[in-house]
Amino acid sequence: MIAEYGSPKLFLTLRCAEYDSVDIAQYLRKVNNAPQSYCISRLCTEDPFLYRNDFHTNLSISLI
Repeated sequence: MIAEYGSPKLFLTLRCAEYDSVDIAQYLRKVNNAPQSYCISRLCTEDPFLYRNDFHTNLSISLI
């Protein structure tokens, strides 16, 4: 790809910082029927698809 297009001019890394979000924790517990004892990192790693959807939605809203 670099041979065809050249080296990248802009490299952007976005990272979800939702591991401290009470809202996403409540949502993932509700959707997955998980007990309150599950920490948010466990909820996010066990259901990355729903976590990704929430991040995508928040990112889309913030870019408008």
